[in-house]
Amino acid sequence: MPITNKVKFVNQERTTTSSTSATSPTYAFQGTMLDAGNTIAGNEYFMMSWVNCTSPGTSAGGTKWSFEGGGGDIVGSNYQRHDTNSSGMYVAHIGQFTAPTPPQSIGIYRTKIAGGGPEETDYGQFFAIDLSYSGASGQLVSGVDFSSSMDTTVRTKSNGQSYHDFRVDHGGTNLICASIKTVANPDPVLIGLYIDGVLVSSGSRFTESEYDVKSTVFAGAYSIGAGEYVSLKNLDPDAAETNYSYIFALNLDTAPTTQTSQQLSSWTDSGGSGTWGTKVIDGNQSQSFVVGMGRQLETGVGAESGRPAAISLKNNTEDEWLIFNERPSGNFNPLYFPAVNYSLDTGQRETAIVVGTGKIGDSDTIEMVTL
Repeated sequence: MPITNKVKFVNQERTTTSSTSATSPTYAFQGTMLDAGNTIAGNEYFMMSWVNCTSPGTSAGGTKWSFEGGGGDIVGSNYQRHDTNSSGMYVAHIGQFTAPTPPQSIGIYRTKIAGGGPEETDYGQFFAIDLSYSGASGQLVSGVDFSSSMDTTVRTKSNGQSYHDFRVDHGGTNLICASIKTVANPDPVLIGLYIDGVLVSSGSRFTESEYDVKSTVFAGAYSIGAGEYVSLKNLDPDAAETNYSYIFALNLDTAPTTQTSQQLSSWTDSGGSGTWGTKVIDGNQSQSFVVGMGRQLETGVGAESGRPAAISLKNNTEDEWLIFNERPSGNFNPLYFPAVNYSLDTGQRETAIVVGTGKIGDSDTIEMVTL
C-alpha cells in the first residue's frame, strides 16, 4: 500500500547485537527500536515489531518492548518467554500505544530466566502507523479509515471457541493485523483467524514447555462486509489461556489509496534459500509499505521441516530489498530474517510478519524470499 495524504508510517531497523546476564525480574536495556523523534506526543500509533533473540544451550530468556524514559511497557509485549536453542528465535509484537509527553524512544529489553549464559538480542524491525496524523486529505477517522480492539483479560478457551470477536464497520478491502499471546500450555496452540466465520489463516507459537509465552501473529488483506466480524479462535485439541489479543483493521478502499494482495502458497528451492513467488504492484512511484506473512510448513518430517517462515521482501524491478536493503553480511544471512525455529513436530506452525518499505513504481515486481 503506498503512502497517501492520510497515511503516515515510519519504519526503523535494528542492526546491532547486544547481550545481558540480568536475571529475572530485572530487564536490561538492549537498544532502541523506535526513536522518540519518530513520534508526536499524544498521538496514537499502530505497531508491528520483531527482534531476533538467542538463549544459549538450554537457557530461557524473556523479552519486552518499553518506553526508555519511564513511560512504561508497551501493553501486551511484556514477558514473552521462550526456551530456545543456540540458533536463536524471533519474538514479535503487534499492538497499539500512545506516545507520551514529551515523546520517549521505545527500547527492547531482555532478562535471563533460566540457564547460565547471557541472553543475546540481535537484528529486528519496528514499523508504526500514526493513527492521529492529519494530512492534506484530512485525518484518519476511527471507525471509517481504521478500527482496532485490544483485550487484556485472562481467558481460557476450548477447541472451536473464540478468544476475540471484533466487528469491522468499514466494509471493503481491509488490511487485517492480529496477535494473540497464549500462556500456561505445553502445546503449540493452533490459532485460527476468521473473517465472517470463515477460516482465512492459522498458525501457532513455538513451545517446548508450558512456561513458553510467545505471540502468534497474522496479517493479510481481506474483503470484509460492513458489520462482519474478525475473530481469533482456538483450533487446538486442548484448552488454552491468553491474557492479550489485538485486532487491527485498516480500510484500503478509502481514496486515495491503492491496494493489492496475494496469498503465496508455492515454494521454489534456490539452494539454501527459496521464494514464495512474486506479485506485480502499482505503487504509483510512491514511498510504500508491503506487509508479508509466512507460516512454518507442516511436512511431517519433524525437526527437518525447515524455516519457510523466515521471510523477507525484495523489489526485483529495482533490485532493492524492502527490509535491510544494506546487507554487508550477505543477502541470505539469517541476521536479516526473523529466526523461526525448526519444528519439534508437525504441530509447530509458527508465523512471522515483516514489513517492507521503499519507493515502488507503477508495475514493480515484489518477491517474498525465504531461507
